[in-house]
Amino acid sequence: MNSEPKNAKDLTPEEALSLEEGDALLHNETVVFVEKVEEGFGLLDEGEVMVWAAAEDGEGRGISIKETEI
Repeated sequence: MNSEPKNAKDLTPEEALSLEEGDALLHNETVVFVEKVEEGFGLLDEGEVMVWAAAEDGEGRGISIKETEI
């Protein structure tokens, strides 16, 4: 498990796929804990990864991670 939460918006899809259940992430200034990582399901774009996570208050959220054009 990571000791310093990574910012979810800075992750690449490859980094997202290496996340494990219980890893901490920073999402919109809230620390959330990874529950599940999925690749290529439903309406996701090719190469897009969905990270399912929950905050300590139990509020769940889906975080879309995809390559960004610079």
